[in-house]
Amino acid sequence: MFCGDIIVTTTTTTEAATEEVAPVSLAPTSAAPVVTSPASKSGKATTATTETLMPNPTIAPTSNPTASPSKAPTPTPSTANLATMSPSKAPIGTSSTVVDPLDSHPFVDITEGFDSFDDVDNSKPIPWIFGSPPEWVRDDTRNLTGPGSLRNILPEGSEASSTLGLKIRIEHYSTISCYAYVETAMPYDKFILEVDGVERYVSYFETNEWINVKTGLQPGEKTIKLIVSKPMYYPPEERTKGSGYVYLDVCQIIKLG
Repeated sequence: MFCGDIIVTTTTTTEAATEEVAPVSLAPTSAAPVVTSPASKSGKATTATTETLMPNPTIAPTSNPTASPSKAPTPTPSTANLATMSPSKAPIGTSSTVVDPLDSHPFVDITEGFDSFDDVDNSKPIPWIFGSPPEWVRDDTRNLTGPGSLRNILPEGSEASSTLGLKIRIEHYSTISCYAYVETAMPYDKFILEVDGVERYVSYFETNEWINVKTGLQPGEKTIKLIVSKPMYYPPEERTKGSGYVYLDVCQIIKLG
């Protein structure tokens, strides 16, 4: 809470001494206004040059002045040094806000789910969001069970990523788990499991084996992402470790209790 101080301003009225001013002639004059040179601050007197204007003897005054004397042009005041009353506007910058593609997808009610990423019949599918175009695809290079698994498309460019998304609504405490074969490695890329914007698991190195990546979920709406991400800066030469791929198999959502 902001508390401002109350400032009381006392105005003192000073009665100026009455100064007798000589009457000013209203007759037009062609002479330039007199400029008084200020005294030097150093204490030295400043000498002003005085020029005496002599009347022109060859021009006699007219006895019948014109009824409509011409008016001297009114000088237009310069506005070069006048401060504007309108505040200057700050330059409009380019917004750096990145739109999350998952924002356009609704939450799906789910209790439990299973996916081994093969063509077998599945009575409890997990409603994955693969991206458009797909950023994760089926692959038969590696598998834990069945004929194949799911693998990421290699992201290209600084801070690029391949995201496998999931937006679910659950009523009970649950867990989500996937077996992953990780071939990402820094400084080239990393693998992340993220829930509601919080990193729950990060792999900076190759695993060279199937590992179980698992985290708990509280009841409510949950946004889950499995991400292969490149850093802002990475070696430009050909990579010397890892392929940049992550393979997923046997993913499950299990209700607890």
